[in-house]
Amino acid sequence: MRTIELARDIAELEDYIADVSLECNEAIDNGEDVFIEGSQGFALSLYYGSYPYVTSKDTTASTFAADVGVGPTKIDEVINVFKAYISRVGEGPFPTEMSQEEAESKGLEEYGVVTGRRRRIGYFE
Repeated sequence: MRTIELARDIAELEDYIADVSLECNEAIDNGEDVFIEGSQGFALSLYYGSYPYVTSKDTTASTFAADVGVGPTKIDEVINVFKAYISRVGEGPFPTEMSQEEAESKGLEEYGVVTGRRRRIGYFE
């Protein structure tokens, strides 16, 4: 019974399933704009972050492009968006961490999307 349900679910999604690398590269080759969004922050980079308190990979623009199969020579523009502060979830050293009261007084409150845990807030070093 589960196999039939899974097949039905896949059939409903079929219009939304594609070879991402092929789609991105064809769009770029045709002169179309392609937006590749990454996540995480520079201090969480596996290579450049505050190890061991990092994510599982690099968080640079070149990695985001590589993740969808787009080579570096096809990238013409990179736009970075920065927050004015650093945030962390969980344990680990955070030398510039401010108290929750100070963060609240500055209007800086974040919560994890999945866990709902409050994030720790700090200054850039």
